[in-house]
Amino acid sequence: MAEFGFGIIAWCAFALFLAGVVKGILGIGIPVVSVSLLSLVITIPTAITLLPVPMLLSNLWQSLTSGQLRNTFRRFGLLIGAVVVGTFLGSRALVELDQRTLMGIVGAAVLVFALSAHFPRYMRLGPRGERLLGPPIGFFAGVLGGMTTFFGPPLIMFLFALNLDKDEFVGTISTIYLCASIPLAVALGIFGFMNLEGYLWSAAAAVPLLLGVFIGQCLRSRISQSAFRRGLLLLLFVVGVRLIYRAVAT
Repeated sequence: MAEFGFGIIAWCAFALFLAGVVKGILGIGIPVVSVSLLSLVITIPTAITLLPVPMLLSNLWQSLTSGQLRNTFRRFGLLIGAVVVGTFLGSRALVELDQRTLMGIVGAAVLVFALSAHFPRYMRLGPRGERLLGPPIGFFAGVLGGMTTFFGPPLIMFLFALNLDKDEFVGTISTIYLCASIPLAVALGIFGFMNLEGYLWSAAAAVPLLLGVFIGQCLRSRISQSAFRRGLLLLLFVVGVRLIYRAVAT
């Protein structure tokens, strides 16, 4: 990051801030918003290296304040274990993938995230379906997250299908994200994807992002969440299509 000019660094700070605002308002969205916007000016691998510390800190706070920590581990322990394993495998694949392939994967993940918002709420999973599908969905989310930091799409659809209430959903997914962000940060270092300078830049990235989270929480009750959500999903859809186009055209 040190070799980039002021304009690129300012855009990165803005992208991280905006991702924090989305997180503060909706409770989700840091990776999908930040990587989507950061990838417009820097490479996807560089964008990914900025996120481990902000993701860890923001999800740690939400997890600890949600009151869902113990219940999440008791109910979703196998899913969390599968996420951890998948994250290590996905992070290993990240080191070996070229930029074009990464753009395609990220673009597809962004589109899935945008479309998952329309996942039919009437589709429900019972206890048996939860037990059977939890580990494989967790593993897939871990692999996807290890490659792109996008753990969300499969997890969000799975938790929607379990009909969790709003507070339980936010607390549960924050705890799962927290458990995923720790092995992600470790794996990126083990596989040589990040060094000390990378971790320092990631720590610096936490400043605008956490500021955005704070402002987003203040705005949560003052704006229409449905309108904000629709605008965000439209933005992500456009960015996802653009990334896929870049992957195919380059």
